[in-house]
Amino acid sequence: MRTPHASKLVLVVCTAAALHGCGGGNPQPDAGASDTGPAGDTSLPDAHVSIDASHGIDAASIDAATIDAATLDAFVVDGGHDANTDANRASDPVPPFRHPLSTPDATLAMQALRILGSPAAGATTVYCNECHTLSRARIYNWRALSDAALSPTGCLNDLAVSTDASATAMVECIRASGSFTTPPIGVFGTGSTLPWFQYVFRHGLDSTWATTHASFVATAGMPVPPRTAMTADEFDIVAEWFIRGVPGLDSILPPDPAPTTCLPGVSAAVGTHVTAMSTTGWAATNRASGMLMYGCAGAATPADCLATVPLARDTVFGASWETITDGVPGSHLRVLFDTSFSSSWWTRASVDGRFVGQGAAAAPHLRFVDLSRSAVIGGNALYDPSWFPDGSGFMVQGSGGARVCELSVLTTGMPTMLSFTEPGCTSGAGIGLYEHVATSLGGADYWALSGSATYDNGGHSATLSDPIADWDATAGSDITHLLNT
Repeated sequence: MRTPHASKLVLVVCTAAALHGCGGGNPQPDAGASDTGPAGDTSLPDAHVSIDASHGIDAASIDAATIDAATLDAFVVDGGHDANTDANRASDPVPPFRHPLSTPDATLAMQALRILGSPAAGATTVYCNECHTLSRARIYNWRALSDAALSPTGCLNDLAVSTDASATAMVECIRASGSFTTPPIGVFGTGSTLPWFQYVFRHGLDSTWATTHASFVATAGMPVPPRTAMTADEFDIVAEWFIRGVPGLDSILPPDPAPTTCLPGVSAAVGTHVTAMSTTGWAATNRASGMLMYGCAGAATPADCLATVPLARDTVFGASWETITDGVPGSHLRVLFDTSFSSSWWTRASVDGRFVGQGAAAAPHLRFVDLSRSAVIGGNALYDPSWFPDGSGFMVQGSGGARVCELSVLTTGMPTMLSFTEPGCTSGAGIGLYEHVATSLGGADYWALSGSATYDNGGHSATLSDPIADWDATAGSDITHLLNT
């Protein structure tokens, strides 16, 4: 789930991962939980897109026979629109948000978890679990966000879309932080491409609604590409399960057994490795190769670098930054660049310190700050910039998946916008989000590491406590070996 965060870019950045909606612990399922119901079409979903066979759900098990028609009728809102301001609704009726199902709880839980990608429910291919561990803690967290979304004060508080003004309010609620984000709509972000959300954007915005909706799908829709969006049938199952309160979750996803012993110990090999890295590691290698560090020209020692850059304590916004509790005595914070946009997710600097890459809440959704010329370079991607430790290149993540580029893409000429299809860029297809990249000291091997256990919330709010470690025994990491051509 991608969330923006406004920031000042400084030399020292303290970050901590956090998880959405953790404050109240793990809510337990409520029996008989329900929503206020969708409005509009009274027909059964016989025209739905069929279930993706990769999820292993038998389409026959969720055909029209499983729809409780009486329940569906109770959820339909007939009329209720303002004839003066919403006259066009007669020819453009509100699509149903979902179709309520009468599937037994136990069956529904297995179907929903299988769609989400849980091996415990029989899924054989990854889906949501490519980026998120499908543990009890994660599912209960999503349930809490979803409950809040449907509450009277939530962003999806008018499933009947009773007026165009209501549609506008829901759209603005979802992007209240400056960009469309998933937490305000919880698990219902998996239906971002379906007709109900399209209707809300069409009636809540002007003629540019399609472009804005596409931005919503790219930044708040789940799952992220290259995974395909859920079909209407799949969304019905997942939405029904969460609205009921995820019954049966604990019986399908038992907790991992806690460790019974703790045997701390550091072998002598660790000291040997640290000593070796002081002369052969990347810091020593880049120093030996004459890599120039930004802000260090003429500096006798690293402590003398950036000596001409303004101190944060001399600014209005950073006057108290050096007085934080547990700060390092004698240290200084310096303001390298003052951004005019809200960042989103990772902020990472190139190994020589010249470039700072970060996601952005507004388009272009990925930006590089070139400190050497005080310029911002836009990029047609979304987030997660990573830099190879030898300074040879970088990787970004976007709606089309990962892209890998040589550093020359940033240093040649004076670029203002990158498509990541320039000469020097190539596809990193198959490399998941939250990636870390590496290079062997000899330059022979390049690697990317990604996995569901590295999830964080993007720093959209203050992190005042340790985040929960919600991964379990099913969590994994993928190592991709890259061929440098």
